[in-house]
Amino acid sequence: MKLCPLIALSFALVGGVFSQTALADSDSEETVYSMKDVDKKPQVLSMSRPAYPKALKKTKVEGKVVIEFVLSAKAKVVSPTIYTSTNEGFDTSALESIKKSKWRAAKKDGKAVAVKVRVPVRFDL
Repeated sequence: MKLCPLIALSFALVGGVFSQTALADSDSEETVYSMKDVDKKPQVLSMSRPAYPKALKKTKVEGKVVIEFVLSAKAKVVSPTIYTSTNEGFDTSALESIKKSKWRAAKKDGKAVAVKVRVPVRFDL
């Protein structure tokens, strides 16, 4: 897996106004918090550079995909979906990059908790 600096990826965690919801995690349920409800935000440990789709690169198309997912208390990416996208040709590559990423879980009251996360993934030439 080829890693790139976070600055080169040009992404940032985007806080939202999500309500607490339940996440089915195997046999147990986990409360999912919003960014504003946690004491310590999750941290990206590693993320691979998303593959630039050849057709879009050839035509010099740039764009951004915002991925929304739950980061579990075990720091696993759960149910990533496309929140917004400037070009659907970038979507699969952005999702794959997020699925392979490694994280440190968010904390509330000193305990690891699940949190709703939005991450923009930029495709710049």
